[in-house]
Amino acid sequence: MRPKIRKYIIENYSVNDSTLYPYELGRIVIPKDEAGRPDLKRNWHVEYRIWNIDLERLVRKRESKGLNKFATISQRNKAARILKKEIDLLLIKGAVTFLKSKNGQSGIDLNTATLLNAFDFACKIKFLDLEKGTKSGFKSLRKHLVSWYSHEPKYEAYLFKEYTTQIIYQFFDFLSTTIVDAKTKKVMSKKTYNNYVGYLSIIFNFYLDRELIRHNPVTKVKRKKAYSGKHIPYSDDEIERIKNHIIEKKDHQLLLFIQFIYFAFLRPTEELRYLKIDNIQKDTIYVPPEIAKNDRGQHIRIPRALEIIIEEKKLRDYPKSFYIFSAAGTPGLDHVGQNYFYRRHRKVLDSLGLYGFGKDLYSYKHTGNIRLFKAGADIKTVQEQNRHSSMQQTDTYLRGLGLFRDGRELDIFPDF
Repeated sequence: MRPKIRKYIIENYSVNDSTLYPYELGRIVIPKDEAGRPDLKRNWHVEYRIWNIDLERLVRKRESKGLNKFATISQRNKAARILKKEIDLLLIKGAVTFLKSKNGQSGIDLNTATLLNAFDFACKIKFLDLEKGTKSGFKSLRKHLVSWYSHEPKYEAYLFKEYTTQIIYQFFDFLSTTIVDAKTKKVMSKKTYNNYVGYLSIIFNFYLDRELIRHNPVTKVKRKKAYSGKHIPYSDDEIERIKNHIIEKKDHQLLLFIQFIYFAFLRPTEELRYLKIDNIQKDTIYVPPEIAKNDRGQHIRIPRALEIIIEEKKLRDYPKSFYIFSAAGTPGLDHVGQNYFYRRHRKVLDSLGLYGFGKDLYSYKHTGNIRLFKAGADIKTVQEQNRHSSMQQTDTYLRGLGLFRDGRELDIFPDF
């Protein structure tokens, strides 16, 4: 049951002194059924974070070796505790993980590698730190590549380095006209098409960044104009109804989670649920690089309204190592699962007749942006709060939400 982790300890000048890499101890993840009971039909696992030597940051890992063969809850619980203990011991002793093999070789020769060879190797490394949904997207793209090769077998033998923009376009033309969505029975949507363009571009950029190829042939493939239909902002009336309903149900933790998204523009699944008390600093919230969307640690200013909430909840009084949101309903040692708040929030939307209209937890981020901008915040403030890399990115984002400056700024121009 022991996970495949290689131990690595940096020895200091003193033989008896050693420096260990940071880590996060294991957490047993037990999926629940609709009644809230442990579900033996789904996969149980231990989730932990371990330092990656090559990436120079913590990466999330999951281990389930041997757990799911047990047929009873008590047996599976016992096995999970044993696995967690073994993982924790290795982490405490200085376990780390690597991208490269022991001999330091990249593990692939692009002089002989086909597109699928290069695709598989890049995914093997990229998958170490990708969300479940993104992994699924790469896997689907690979299936479509294989399907395309059945129609155009000559390209399967092409070397990875031989792919040009013209050939890449042939593949995406195939996706646009041939591939049918399994659920809708319709030709692939524009949004899915654009996602695949992005995924394939990531594969080529993986080797471009390592200076193993000279250019990325996917960069010239134009994306299609598409309306996402997701994360639609809430109206003022809907916000009021949702807030009143949550307060009536006394689900104070869900309300706090929403308020953090609304005021701090945090991504609920990838960022907020991993934040700890230590990340709430005097005037800012620090988003560490291992969970930040751009892999860079950044600070978000705490608006006065959110600061009042933080003080009322006395969040800074909890141990700094506690996660802000735990299954206990208060800050605790373990963070909540991926769907913990989504399920509770969906019940709220269902009760109010708002579910199914493209609105979800992420929508509060857009709602907060709209309200802040309409309240008079300048674009630089909005950029910093969103952690955008440029004001152009912020301007594009706001335009996507239907927000434009009113044009009256020039009315103050003095006469001549």
